Amino acid sequence: MDRPETPDRPNRGFMDFRDDPDGAEAVFEAQDVPGLQAMLRAVNAKGSSFMSLGCERNLNMLDPPKGDATCYLNSYLEVTYRDDERQGEQDMIDLAILLAQRSELDERNWAKLELGIEEMKHFFGEKGRYCLHIAISGYGRSKEEACKTHEHAGRRLAGVFDQLIKPAGHSSNGSSSDASKQVDDVQ
Repeated sequence: MDRPETPDRPNRGFMDFRDDPDGAEAVFEAQDVPGLQAMLRAVNAKGSSFMSLGCERNLNMLDPPKGDATCYLNSYLEVTYRDDERQGEQDMIDLAILLAQRSELDERNWAKLELGIEEMKHFFGEKGRYCLHIAISGYGRSKEEACKTHEHAGRRLAGVFDQLIKPAGHSSNGSSSDASKQVDDVQ
């Protein structure tokens, strides 16, 4: 997350929220962005196979408007597996495919999902590790509508991560499943 720090937008860098999903509330970039907070909570949930690395958000005006949409709220979240054996490029490709298939986000619901795989230059002293860059955009005729569309998209993606963590039919207090096995089962 390399962006310049300004007085109104501090860059706090990496914050470790593994097994502490409520820590998402402390992320400046996710404040007032419920969809991004939902994704942070899901990725960092207790028993999750994933962890967040960084995030950002921006409200953008469309000039000229795109159809009826005049603006969009865009955010990204970078994630990787907690298990360093699952941080390979193919692991991220498999995860990206799973998220794209299960999220069902597209322009019909005024949302856009973009996924990219990035090699991490230096990850806790290790090289050759990869992360998944997840970007969502929610479009609207107003700032409020764009924010609601973004929230819906973020909650859909959070739901996909929740499914990877908890087997179907289990509550949030239920037992955890191995997300990497579920990613493997998609193919």
